[in-house]
Amino acid sequence: MRGRHFIRGVISIEDPVRFEVGGTTLARTTHCLEVVEADEPVSFYVPSTDVDRRHLVPSGAVLVCEERGAAEMFDIVVDNLRLKRAAWIYPMPRQAYADLHDHIGFDGRHVALINEAPARRVPFPTKTRRDA
Repeated sequence: MRGRHFIRGVISIEDPVRFEVGGTTLARTTHCLEVVEADEPVSFYVPSTDVDRRHLVPSGAVLVCEERGAAEMFDIVVDNLRLKRAAWIYPMPRQAYADLHDHIGFDGRHVALINEAPARRVPFPTKTRRDA
């Protein structure tokens, strides 16, 4: 999070989704934000109440983003795997990013997003003899 980051888009995901690392579920939610930036990989913000914090270990690092504020960084630890600074939280985001308050951010390079919504059946239009 060095320098300026220009957000290209924020997508609200309201389907039931879960976030995994190595088959271990880190979070399950129906309300997350997908943030696409010009110079960074995609990131996901999940309400902290939907995150299993047993897999988050404070890294001791604080990174400052000019637009959002100071982020407290976490390592994600699953079994023998440690992903350094792969999650973060903005305890006091700047006013323009107030929606990120009390959300854990996940680096999309390290965490898999899995959609748990049931497949939607959409009828395929067919012609009947009366339509022909």
